[in-house]
Parts: sequence; C-alpha cells; structure tokens
Amino acid sequence: MQRKSIEGSAEMQAYVLGHSEQLAPHHLALIDDTERVFPDMALYQVPPEQGLALRMLTRIVAPSRVLEIGTFTGLSAMLIAEGMGQGGQMLCLDINPETGALAKAHWKRAGLGDRISLEIGPASEALDSLAGDRFDMVFLDADKPGYIGYFEAVLPMLDRGGLIVADNTLLRSTVIDSNEVGETASALRAFNEHVAKHPAVDTVILPVYDGLTLIRKR
Repeated sequence: MQRKSIEGSAEMQAYVLGHSEQLAPHHLALIDDTERVFPDMALYQVPPEQGLALRMLTRIVAPSRVLEIGTFTGLSAMLIAEGMGQGGQMLCLDINPETGALAKAHWKRAGLGDRISLEIGPASEALDSLAGDRFDMVFLDADKPGYIGYFEAVLPMLDRGGLIVADNTLLRSTVIDSNEVGETASALRAFNEHVAKHPAVDTVILPVYDGLTLIRKR
C-alpha cells in the first residue's frame, strides 16, 4: 500500500528513509499489522519519516509529559515515547477501542507499556477531566473539525515554551483551494487562521508530510 508521505515520488520517500535514522523491527511490525488488520484505514497512520521526525523533535524538546489527541494504532505515540526517554510519561486519547487495542499490544512488546497510557472515549470529555493538569508537549492528530476546541483546551495545560504539534494542516494542499468547501478543509483553514492570529502563541506551518504546524506557547 502506498503510504501518505512527503510531496513527491516513492523514490524520494525511499531516499529520505535511506538517509535517516532507521526504523526498528518493532516499528515495522506495527506498520505491517496496521495494514493487515485495518487496510481501509491504514493511511491514518503517520508516514515512517514523519514518525522519525516526531521522535527527533521530542528528543530536542525533552518533555517529561506528552499528550496525544488521536492515536490510531500508535506508531506516532511509540516514536514520541521513545524520544522522551526513561521517566517520561505519555497520555493518548482516542475514540476507537479496536485500533487502541492493537496500539497497546505493540507498545507492550516494544517495552513502552509503562510509559504510555491510553484513554478511550471522546477527546473533548477527556480534556474536560484533565483541566488543571500539566503537559510539556501535545501532538494533535484527531478529527479536524475539533482542532480549535482541542487547541483551546490544551493551551492552559502548557507552561511557557510548551509545544503543540498539529498534523495535516495543509490537507493535501486543499486549504488553498477556494473550490474545496468540505468540512475538513474548512475546519483546517479556520484552525490555521485561529492559531496564526492567537496572541499567546508563536506559530509556523512546515510544508512537509501533509502539513505540520509547530505552535509554541509564549
């Protein structure tokens, strides 16, 4: 299956992966199981090179606590948790118990079961219960119409310098297509406008993968 990736050819993806830190067997096993068990949804998984970039970013930020909103089968969480190192704790929120079960099984096999926890249910409800909690980094990759609400919910949970990483913010370039009026594209346009003008954050959209936005709390 052709996985979503950077703009360009399969040869470019192969070149990028060939000249980056290599995926380990447990990463490849999760990718393969996702494509086998959930073939119609496998494109929801972050591409391998994006997962490696998230791990590198996590190593640079060195967070103690990370929140992920939208986990699917857990590849991004696995790589982020590895970037945190020993002692870090990660909380994942997802609505699908079936994909969550596969994620938890692979986290356990990778020796990360004590570093990552998963809550199943609507993210908005979970975030209400987390009000007053603290995180150093948030990865946002859930339903796109919910992005603004999630952003506003997690911003008070971050200290100054805390980082939010939002995925899919260019949506295959449809955010610049005035003829694209679908709910997802419209929601992402609204989100991009919202964070760009927000007085409490610094923001940059990286035109890589499907659009990756880095948002730093001032």
